[in-house]
Amino acid sequence: MKKTSKQSVLLVAVLLCFGALSYVGARAFLWPQSEGAGVVAEVSLRENPSAHHSSPGSVGDYRIVRADPRYDQELRSATLAPQFDLLLERAKKDPAFAYSLAAVLKDCSSLGLEEVAYLEKADSTAEYGREFEVEQHALLGEKQKRCEGVSNSAELRHDLIDRAASSGVLEAQIAFRAIAADFIASEGAMKRKNAMEQYKAKTLKYAYEAARSGSPEALFNAYDVASSGLFAPRNDVLAYSYLYAYSDVRPSPRTSHLLVTESKRLSASELASAQDAAKKIFARPINQGARE
Repeated sequence: MKKTSKQSVLLVAVLLCFGALSYVGARAFLWPQSEGAGVVAEVSLRENPSAHHSSPGSVGDYRIVRADPRYDQELRSATLAPQFDLLLERAKKDPAFAYSLAAVLKDCSSLGLEEVAYLEKADSTAEYGREFEVEQHALLGEKQKRCEGVSNSAELRHDLIDRAASSGVLEAQIAFRAIAADFIASEGAMKRKNAMEQYKAKTLKYAYEAARSGSPEALFNAYDVASSGLFAPRNDVLAYSYLYAYSDVRPSPRTSHLLVTESKRLSASELASAQDAAKKIFARPINQGARE
């Protein structure tokens, strides 16, 4: 590839990037799918409708809906345009399908950027060579065939994620945070203050609801939401509670260090309150080992 050609392609890629970032940022953001087929599982979890903005709630029943990896496989092996209206109707009836459709449409929106990345890597890295380039072109060809002719807007993808999240699809509830953050950072956010407040309120609702599942990703997402100050004023006690719960299900030296940092924001009574609240977030008891 000639240098001038590369520069032109890269310029187009930069311009495309701004549109691609309007959804979730990147497909890699989305948390891993659940184990096995996507299902609805009913478990005894901690729940309180008033807990979204203040603290983890009390005992109650809560239905966890997980994304179905079979939907993802089905959509990635299909040509979307001829059946797109039917897919949208199906998404209206099945929230887990809506989530998978949004993820596949996000992939379709990043075609230009991926092509540049593959070509540049194949061209500049001798160890990959021509065979790598041919392979990546084949993969891109499959994706182009799958995505060609699809009406694919950020608003549509946002609506699909919101629909799934409002119906309790765990992965969608976690993913909604990035959608809201992108909107809040956009130029039009200040002109649509009502919409911005709705995004903030939904982010809090979905994040804290998802955390009751006990999912490590959901717990850390709830910590991130509570501590960021982007969606509501920073809540130090609530942030520590979710981080404390996360450290129980996924302990690490980095998390322990972060806990120490967060604890310095709290008084002794606030720290005790936060640790007690963490034990009520989800059904499995938090380990009783000492934690400073």
